[in-house]
Amino acid sequence: MGIFGGIACHMLELLEDECKSAAKFVTSIQDGNKCSSPLQSSDSWRSEQQVRQSIRSKINSCMNLHGQYQYSDLILPLSLQSCDFEATSHTSQSCNKSLFLASAYAAMSLEPGALSYRLHGKSPGRSMIGLLSRYFDGSGQGGDDWYSSTPKLTFHEFIALLKPTNRHCLLELSSLLHPSETRDLRKRFFHGTSIDRQIKEIQGYRGSIDTSRDRPGGWLDNHGIKNGILSSWTPTIQQPHIERSLHRHLAFSSSFRGDLYNTSPLNQPLRNHTSSLMEAMGFGYRPESCVGTVVNQSLFELTHTGPASAAGLYWKGIMNREGRFNAPEISVLSNSTSIYPFINETIKGMSDAVSRKNYGYVTQDTMSGIIPERDDCVEALDSCFDLRELYEPPPGSGLIIDEEGRYFDDNTE
Repeated sequence: MGIFGGIACHMLELLEDECKSAAKFVTSIQDGNKCSSPLQSSDSWRSEQQVRQSIRSKINSCMNLHGQYQYSDLILPLSLQSCDFEATSHTSQSCNKSLFLASAYAAMSLEPGALSYRLHGKSPGRSMIGLLSRYFDGSGQGGDDWYSSTPKLTFHEFIALLKPTNRHCLLELSSLLHPSETRDLRKRFFHGTSIDRQIKEIQGYRGSIDTSRDRPGGWLDNHGIKNGILSSWTPTIQQPHIERSLHRHLAFSSSFRGDLYNTSPLNQPLRNHTSSLMEAMGFGYRPESCVGTVVNQSLFELTHTGPASAAGLYWKGIMNREGRFNAPEISVLSNSTSIYPFINETIKGMSDAVSRKNYGYVTQDTMSGIIPERDDCVEALDSCFDLRELYEPPPGSGLIIDEEGRYFDDNTE
């Protein structure tokens, strides 16, 4: 984020002073400038510049996370490099193309995630929101549904659902990025749910159901893990084959935007998709709270008809790429210990940046006012250690980083 992260944190601090009751949801792009062209200078000077830039970047990342944690309600860190793109070279043209496509995919992933508080609730046949939370216990519940429902949510209600405690504020975004996954979407999406059992009963299925294999919500895993279809946007080197079920889940918000009649196997497609979303989150991962939003309108229909049709040419070019034409959009926001590697990488980066080997660079930049004072860095690092402790994975999961890390140790090499 660099200087823009500092400006953002300062703006958040001003908002905290001037608008104390305003809810603040921060989307933090971590690598938007990584496709810049290389420095045109000698190898030795370029190497020194890269070292300085790396140190500043690591310190900025930790300071920004600390500032956002202080002054915002929810933080969503994103990495535009999480997508797979055609451009692999480092030319300026290919990097600009990758950044353009990454920004488009990020927008397509964020838009469904914000649907729950953007719906006006005046078209009951077009959308539905399911709720599972003590905050909404019993409200709007009716019929045979085991979960509550509401036509719309306010922004503050959305924040309260995704932030079950005052301290847990980090989110992870996952979305459907691989068009090939849409071919078996109906089978994976409804697998293990009550809708799946109804289909089997209609088809005359008489066998027993293996709960270990037929657990709902398997599609919420990353692409390549069993029935997983999603891709994570978290900006860190993660273990892509770690199942989501190994983590502890505090809150979920899943959204499905698309033509429901193309994926629903039974009547009442709106209710079927909402129930399957709620079962996938509630039964599959047992979070403290979750919200499922379903909209019976694809992004293609949204951008190619009505007042929004002016944007059709732009999105047509994006969605036609790799067969995404009129494909459903699935977006999942989660507050869980799966964000732990990101926090740990931030701590390791800060610890390395201010270690003894970089003492000279850090001293020069501190005296020049480029990076914060030592005490400010200590405070930010302590704050990140507290965050890491909050999001520590369950004991015995094998996901906890053993090394605590040391900082400002004179004996650190």
